Amino acid sequence: MNKAGHPPNTAATAILLSYGADLGLPAQDGEKPLQIAQYDHHMPAVRLLQRALGCGTRPDAQAEDRGKGVGREAT
Repeated sequence: MNKAGHPPNTAATAILLSYGADLGLPAQDGEKPLQIAQYDHHMPAVRLLQRALGCGTRPDAQAEDRGKGVGREAT
């Protein structure tokens, strides 16, 4: 659960990122979005935030995503 008592929402996260959300902006308790997603064990949001931050993910996790159609580039 996040600070408002609701589970993290990957779609809402993606929308906020598309509008230029500041990933370095901490919550009132000082935690940043990636820390909150990691604490909540919300792996889709963690991967989305890691990509937005340029942190990358494990190569095997990227392969899993490609198998699911996630992260494919337009050709």
